[in-house]
Amino acid sequence: MKERFFNILFLIAVLVGLLSLLVLLIDVISDGYKHLSWDFFTNYASRKAEKSGILAPLAGTLWLISLTALFTIPIGVSTALYLEEFASDNLFTKLIK
Repeated sequence: MKERFFNILFLIAVLVGLLSLLVLLIDVISDGYKHLSWDFFTNYASRKAEKSGILAPLAGTLWLISLTALFTIPIGVSTALYLEEFASDNLFTKLIK
């Protein structure tokens, strides 16, 4: 009975959080969609707001994500393989798992 009550309580808490995020997202989209254009994504920053774009930060973000994935995915997969196949079963490896 307690378990069911807490499951429902936590589900309601998660749904309230998701609903709040959805309302905020709809508000941001409804306020900002009219300002989006192809020039916004392909222009560099400018002193004039009408001509300003996000090309440099967007390219930097994509570059950072690519480099991070390039280095972390092989390290993570190698670590998981080592821990599953070759590492001895001790307290430290159990803690990492």
